[in-house]
Amino acid sequence: MEFKCFKKYRADRGESKMRYLILSDIHGCYDKLIKALECHNYDRDKDTIIFLGDAFDRGPDSLKVLNFLLDVPHLICLYGNHDIRLKDLFERKDYAEDYDVHNGVDKTLNSFIVGHEDLFDPKFIAVRHKKAINYMLNIIVGNHLEPGDKAFKELIEKLNTYWNKCAWAVEFKDFVATHAWVPTKPDEYAWWDYGLSYKYWDKWREESTDEIWRDAVWTDPGKAIRHEGFLPDKKLIVGHRHSWWIAQVFLDMPIYDSDTDEFKAPEEVPKIREYKNTIFIDGGAFLNEGDILIYEYETNEKPVIYKQKAE
Repeated sequence: MEFKCFKKYRADRGESKMRYLILSDIHGCYDKLIKALECHNYDRDKDTIIFLGDAFDRGPDSLKVLNFLLDVPHLICLYGNHDIRLKDLFERKDYAEDYDVHNGVDKTLNSFIVGHEDLFDPKFIAVRHKKAINYMLNIIVGNHLEPGDKAFKELIEKLNTYWNKCAWAVEFKDFVATHAWVPTKPDEYAWWDYGLSYKYWDKWREESTDEIWRDAVWTDPGKAIRHEGFLPDKKLIVGHRHSWWIAQVFLDMPIYDSDTDEFKAPEEVPKIREYKNTIFIDGGAFLNEGDILIYEYETNEKPVIYKQKAE
């Protein structure tokens, strides 16, 4: 697909000293990331990138994306659910399941092992199966092969550096930006869905723990909006669910074909959508017609960053 530079989404506040470029859900799509930043005339010495998470999985170039983000001089990066899931897998807190195959973890690992393919049994490389993912992870983290510790030491150091940089949310006067949603009311649970209630919680700023934030990055925005979980006092900017999914859920644009399990674009390019007071900026980069969407924001204001409590 030919990349097209679409309308620049701006929210100007008069004379400014800083331009923030807010984007989300890169999903290993390095080429689309670079083209989107060029489209917005990104100046690495002056502009700040606010990345709302999900650097990895589904796309082909997760390692390139990781290297790029670690090289950005002015970066605020937030956790996405894919980032946390990959961290748990690398720390062997859990083993890959079928949904990790669906989420494209295999493509992330394939990008990580370039140049070290000789350490792996060829029958497990580029195979979309949870057993193949677990086999590759065991070798990368050095559990089974002695060379693994040395061959992937730099990779693991980079991943740990990136994960340590990640925060949960960023807040300006006009909006809060996070991956999927701010924490909702923790004392009311929907046992069938990550323990979330989806109702607005007025103490999320002060009382959210890392564990509560980890749940929040998996929040389904559609359910949160339906249960009045959105912010009452300002806008919320999120990724997590891509532009075409939002169109289908909120704008009555049926674009999902259940027979082929594919999304069909209702328009030539994806676009940032706003529903109620929520702005959705995930452009579905991993899809053929998808792109990286960037929301420009200019302000003198210094943001509040909600960091990991464990720091």
